[in-house]
Amino acid sequence: VTYASAALNEHDKSWPTHPSYLAVGQTTAKAWDADNISASYPDDARSEGLLALPELSDVAHKTIVILRGNGGRELLSETLTQRGAQVICLECYRRHYPVMQGATLWAEWQAAGTDSVIITSSEIFRQLVSLLPGQAFSWLQTLHWYVPTQRIADEISDYGIQSIFMMTGAHHQAVVAALKNTEDKTDE
Repeated sequence: VTYASAALNEHDKSWPTHPSYLAVGQTTAKAWDADNISASYPDDARSEGLLALPELSDVAHKTIVILRGNGGRELLSETLTQRGAQVICLECYRRHYPVMQGATLWAEWQAAGTDSVIITSSEIFRQLVSLLPGQAFSWLQTLHWYVPTQRIADEISDYGIQSIFMMTGAHHQAVVAALKNTEDKTDE
C-alpha cells in the first residue's frame, strides 16, 4: 500500500473511492488509513484468511485487483479466478534479499549466542536455508523458531526443527507477545 500510494501520488492520482478494499492484515489496513481508505481485514492475516471473508465468497463476474510483490503465493489469485472473478495482479514492490555469505552469517549467529529465529514467511526461511552451509542444519535444529502460520511451521518442521512457537501474526505486537510468553514459561 505504501509503495502503491507513492506511485499514485507521483502521477497526481489517488485511490478510487467506489471499490471495496480488503487488506491481508491490520498493518496493511492501517497503511490505507493514511489515505482515508477504510479496509476490512481478517483475523487470520494470510491469503486463507482473506479468502474466508464473506466479501470474497461470491465474486463471479467481479474485477479484483491484487497488490503484491514479486514471487508471492498464487493461492489468492488462483482461488478468486476459480470463483469466477477477473483477477488483475499488480506487482508494486520487489522482494530482494541482501547479498551475504551464509558461512559468515552462521559464524556470527553462533558467536552472538543466537538461540531464537523469527521467520515471517516461507520465502525468508527458504532464502536462509539456501544461504547456510549444510553443516549448519544440526545447529539450526537446536534453535527456537517463531512463526506466524501453521504452513510456515510445517515447512520448518520438514527440516527436523522441533522447537517451533506460533505467533498470532507477523506484526510487531504478535512477535513481542510470543517472545514474552516463551520467556515467562522458561521462568516458571
